[in-house]
Amino acid sequence: MIKNKTLRIHSHKFSPAHYNSLQAILLNKEIVRIASLSLSKDYYNFDSSLAMLRADSDVGEVNIHLNSSIKTLLLSVVAKVRGKKNILFLHEPIKCISKKMSAYPNFIDKARLVLIKVVNDVLCMLSDQLIVFSQNSYLNTPERFVKKTRQLCLPFEDGYLDISNGLKKVKSNKITISYIGTVASDHAFCEFVQWAT
Repeated sequence: MIKNKTLRIHSHKFSPAHYNSLQAILLNKEIVRIASLSLSKDYYNFDSSLAMLRADSDVGEVNIHLNSSIKTLLLSVVAKVRGKKNILFLHEPIKCISKKMSAYPNFIDKARLVLIKVVNDVLCMLSDQLIVFSQNSYLNTPERFVKKTRQLCLPFEDGYLDISNGLKKVKSNKITISYIGTVASDHAFCEFVQWAT
């Protein structure tokens, strides 16, 4: 992890999946010691313990953006103007928009997808580093951003965690498989179920 820098973790779109990703990242004790959070208020309403790391919405020396949004875009511009670093967790890179268009039959969804592509591309340009979590995401990263892209493992603990007495691993003979994301035609959920079974 980056030493002697103020890390600020940003997430301005709340969903249980985004919350779970944040919790997984915060399992890293080194990050907890040096990070502050700039999150949508829904995160703090959902988990009041996050308030102890709460910061204002201003940028830090290194800004880790957990997801794309218009607010993320504005903060990335402010960080760049101030000479600060941006790191973007790129969950769904879009290399070829025409392939994704076929998964969205109506015009409004297609227009939304184009807006997402534009925002993601601008965020990628403003970022000093992109982080993807799967080989598929890495392969879908547009060529012009590949040089600054790193593929990392998902930041989750392996095995079953018992949270009733703090985070502790529980031995089990069960195989646990996680699917992170919403069930959508372009998220390959059916293919995931086929693979898992």
